[in-house]
Amino acid sequence: MGTIRESIAQLEKLRDVIDSGAEAGLHDLVDHGVEVARRLSSGSEITGNLSQADLNRMDNPYARRHGRPRLQPGIINMQRGVFYAAWKSAVLGGNYAKIVNDSDVADFLQFGTEFMFERPIAQLVEQRLAETVLGILVPSIQKALGQ
Repeated sequence: MGTIRESIAQLEKLRDVIDSGAEAGLHDLVDHGVEVARRLSSGSEITGNLSQADLNRMDNPYARRHGRPRLQPGIINMQRGVFYAAWKSAVLGGNYAKIVNDSDVADFLQFGTEFMFERPIAQLVEQRLAETVLGILVPSIQKALGQ
């Protein structure tokens, strides 16, 4: 048996290993989040690869004149590439990270306009990540611990 100081030093080392694994997992999580955001930005999940022309033929199902969206609003129709490619992630340290889309249309989609319902893709991405967070973080921590 060691001294209390030795035990504290061992616990601090263990904490550092766990923190390292959590940070690696956080990087994996935000990378996965960008993949999820891009998938949801490509119209493939629910809208079946609908283009803007397809939405026009459907009388623009996200138009406010309908009273409510006629399709799941968090799924974005197939994009030409600017919105899709504008998804980025950053790990800010202290176990904080963010996933953002800095394209010109991101705010219009997220918050809506006078004519279009909001398309809350950020909330849908967050929901999808919440469903997978432990499945990504726990293995990273276990790997750091050598398990």
